[in-house]
Amino acid sequence: MLSGFYSVGIDQRAFVTRFVELTPDNITSGMHYHLPWPMETVTISNIPSWKSKFINFVATQPKTEVLELITGDGNLLDSQVEVKYSVVETMKFSTASKDTDHILEELAKSEIIYHLSHNNFENLLTTGRNQFQERIKSSLQGSTDGLGLGLRITGVQIKLLEPPKSIKKAFDDVSSAQSEKQKMIQEAKGERGTKLASARSQSNREKSNARALSNELTERAEGDVERFASQLDAISSADKLFLQRAYLENLETILSGTQLSII
Repeated sequence: MLSGFYSVGIDQRAFVTRFVELTPDNITSGMHYHLPWPMETVTISNIPSWKSKFINFVATQPKTEVLELITGDGNLLDSQVEVKYSVVETMKFSTASKDTDHILEELAKSEIIYHLSHNNFENLLTTGRNQFQERIKSSLQGSTDGLGLGLRITGVQIKLLEPPKSIKKAFDDVSSAQSEKQKMIQEAKGERGTKLASARSQSNREKSNARALSNELTERAEGDVERFASQLDAISSADKLFLQRAYLENLETILSGTQLSII
């Protein structure tokens, strides 16, 4: 009976089978007991609680062959993605395959290639980055569950996402041109706003001056009408004194701007 005591290390996981049927699974570190062989058998694996795997699409050495990634808008990419996961069912993880980690790596590559090919590069660099990571995590979890690998995908993080070095300069030139284009558009919009404001100010000034001139001419015209009406009444009364005074005033007005030489 004492032979049933066993110990599981900190970085180890264990599962117990009773007559080949699984009983407790994912036994954590510490002292435990199982029924003596042949009733129960313990399998201990060196599986840490948390694991991660880097999915690399970058040639780390010259002449190294790697998969080439292409986005939905036709851009080539170098990428490195970290997949974090934990083992929740030790027996499935240990018995599903001789190399479960390799299967996970191939599944992750497939998901990354698929989702990258359905996204635009600019979207991946900005607002679509988190969405891209969550989609890979969800799809990868579904694939591992379907194969019964006993894993839980805890996170997917993009570590590297950039054009290949062979075309990086051309890509940088395109990005620079796009930035310059946006800068020129913003400057043009700013200049347009300034000119519109100046034009509105000039228009308001012209309208104000026109209204003032209109009021002045109207008042002057009304004064002329009143004077003409009074003169007309005086002429109608045939007042000789008024006619003589009017004649002298007009004559004075005419001669005030002239030079006379009396001989």
